[in-house]
Amino acid sequence: MKKITALIAAVLLLASCSGGDTAYVKDLRKRGESDAEIKAYINYEKGRKNQPKGGYIDVTGRTVAEVAKERGLTLEEYLSEYDLPPDMPGLVSETEANYTIPVHRMLDMYGMSFESFKQMFDIPDGIDENSPWGIAIGEAPVGAYIDMYVGKDSLEKFKEQYDLPDSVENDTKWKEVREQVDAAKKKQRETQVEQTEE
Repeated sequence: MKKITALIAAVLLLASCSGGDTAYVKDLRKRGESDAEIKAYINYEKGRKNQPKGGYIDVTGRTVAEVAKERGLTLEEYLSEYDLPPDMPGLVSETEANYTIPVHRMLDMYGMSFESFKQMFDIPDGIDENSPWGIAIGEAPVGAYIDMYVGKDSLEKFKEQYDLPDSVENDTKWKEVREQVDAAKKKQRETQVEQTEE
């Protein structure tokens, strides 16, 4: 009887730890990350605001700890360099970290003024230089985003590449299509990794 009770308790504990996991947490579990680190990541995410439901899609497959190590930095040095929250765990995806960088720091890297950014991307007044990049760029019209990163007059090709619906127009907000675009980029990366491993 004690063995059965212990088994039931273990199953319930496992279910409570893994039930309701986001896709990213499931990916972390598949990669074999430790339960303690995953728990720290989940606790950090619970306190985050201004993120899409379920967080950002992991496009690159790398964590901030891995990116910091590749750059020869400690996690603390990396977070400080990009004005990221000092309590950000190493398991946060590179994608989420990039979207968390404050606008002013991202614009420093692009060599662009805040006023130019606002004008180029038609950014509303509610966004300021300390807003997270993901929130700010999410307000950009798709047409302006594509012009900046892909090239002029590329909307139809972009929609075709990422299987976006006909309803997407130049003035559609980037945040309305980002999840589908990022999911497609993730799938492309995973396909390339599978092909490399074969």
